[in-house]
Amino acid sequence: GRFAVPRDHFRFTSAAQFDLTYLSYDAFARDARSPVLFYAGNEGAVELFYNNSGALFTLASRLGARLLFAEHRYYGSSLPFGAASFTPANLSLLSVEQALADYAALLLALPAELGCRSARPSVDPSRPLCDTVLFGGSYGGMLAAWHRVRYPHL
Repeated sequence: GRFAVPRDHFRFTSAAQFDLTYLSYDAFARDARSPVLFYAGNEGAVELFYNNSGALFTLASRLGARLLFAEHRYYGSSLPFGAASFTPANLSLLSVEQALADYAALLLALPAELGCRSARPSVDPSRPLCDTVLFGGSYGGMLAAWHRVRYPHL
């Protein structure tokens, strides 16, 4: 799938967006309340991680969970400025903070994107969430940990 996120989550001088790529797999999900195992993408195209993460598929099978693999901005086809993404000026938006905000935006949109919903009552009924656990390896693992610190409410 493709999900529109702001090029810059923190400066409000532009409303420009780009499409963040994600891959989902829901064959193991039992119903809308099944948990989501979210792989925080890192330095590469999302397909590389999707095709080399067999352990997550095994875990999802055992848990009756959905899988979601999100691509990191500036990798694969998730290019904020298209072919011009790698100029010095445009690389200023390649940061941990921007990537974490991309993932937060996607997490907030999961009920609409995947049709999932939490098994628990929502703290804010106007903003339903899905039960989600973030995973990653190496830098992606650090992103998952930092996401928990920065966005504990998600």
